Amino acid sequence: MEVYGTEGRSFLSTRLVEKTPCGRWQTTTSLGALCAVGFIAPLTVEGAINGSLFRAWGEQHLATSS
Repeated sequence: MEVYGTEGRSFLSTRLVEKTPCGRWQTTTSLGALCAVGFIAPLTVEGAINGSLFRAWGEQHLATSS
């Protein structure tokens, strides 16, 4: 994840104008489960998770991870 500061230095009474490199500007969602043996069933998707994706993740990974 790239995070850039919103403040910089410039000459007195002048505005600082600069570019930030390699902006991605998309959502990545990470999902997983924590149980007694550790972190199980990790999932990372581009974008948001909807109900059908969450249900499929639960059925396919959580039901078989015990």
